[in-house]
Parts: sequence; structure tokens; C-alpha cells
Amino acid sequence: MPRSGRSARTAVARAVLVVLAVALAVLVLRALAGGEAEGAPAGTPAPPGPVTATPPPPGGVQPARVRIPSLDIDAAVVDLSLNPDRTLEVPQDVETTGWWAGGARPGAAGPAVVVGHVDSETGPAVFYRLRDLDPGDRVEVVGVDGTVVPYRVDALETHPKDDFPTSAVYGPTQGPTLRLVTCGGEFDEDSQHYRDNTIAYATYSPA
Repeated sequence: MPRSGRSARTAVARAVLVVLAVALAVLVLRALAGGEAEGAPAGTPAPPGPVTATPPPPGGVQPARVRIPSLDIDAAVVDLSLNPDRTLEVPQDVETTGWWAGGARPGAAGPAVVVGHVDSETGPAVFYRLRDLDPGDRVEVVGVDGTVVPYRVDALETHPKDDFPTSAVYGPTQGPTLRLVTCGGEFDEDSQHYRDNTIAYATYSPA
């Protein structure tokens, strides 16, 4: 009888060990199937991949707004054409910029030309602070479809209006470029116009 009782207890202990081993194996398999990363809690999402900017379409975008974060400029863009004397129109609204619709679209190869007033009889206008731009400043043109075309300022120049650098502003470029133009220099009381133009040159820079 004693031997028989000891055998029964041994059999029960073995059965318990088998059950524990099976349970442990199930837990391990579940962990492996769940793909838990070492040291990471279950259900932790994978880190996001690098964010890449969406390039503009090959033909560029129809501009809707221009933004210059360093100058707190965020202005609407309207289409401009040429006057009968072949000069570029200017926006009617002094808080609105204008894009020469006969030139390159923002994001396409060539210079996209955007102009704006420096001031008016009531005070500063949309491009009043354009003269404060620095090389490296970011400029964004937003298309009507929401595409953002980013540029970096290369240079800022001032030229007399009677010696406007037409080729540098409107001449072809290999890649997408941007020209921002406004009035500058001294104000001529006789003509009621500024004598110079301030011009910012920028290059497409998706980084």
C-alpha cells in the first residue's frame, strides 16, 4: 500500500509538470507569432519611415498663395498678364501678389515671377519687408491643389527701374527658380513712383 500511494503521487506530479510545460510553450509561440520586438511592449507601432516631400508635377503648379515664414507673409496670388506697352501688370489689391501667367509655373523649369506692392497711401503693402530677406530664407508657393513648392533665397538685389535686369529675372534657367519683385529705393515725388526695384532670387529646394 505505501509503495502504491507513492507511485500515484509521482504520476500526478509528472502530469502537472507536463501541463505547465505545454502552457509555457503556448505562451512562447503566441509571443513569437505576435512579432513582439525585443524590449518593446506588445502592440507598439513601428516607428514611421522618413517623411518625403511630394514633388510638384513636371509642368509646375497653378499658384494660389505665397508664403515667406521669416517675414510672416502669407498672401494670395492672382494671375497677371502684360500691359499694351509690354510691361507687367500689377495686382489691384496691395495685399495680394501677382504671378506672371505667361512665364514658368512654380515647380517647373524656369523662373516663376511673382510681384507685389511695397506700400500704398494707407501704409505698408504685401512685400514691404521683402528687403529684409536673407540668403537661405525659405519661400513657399502653394498650388491650387495644395502642393507646396519650396524655394531657398539665393540673393537679394536692388536695381534702378531704368536698368531693370530683364535677362536675369525672366531668362531661362535649367531648374525651377523663383523671382520676387517689388519697388524699392527712393520715392520720386514728381512721378509718384519708387525709382528702384528690389528683386529676390530663389532656387527650388525640397530639402
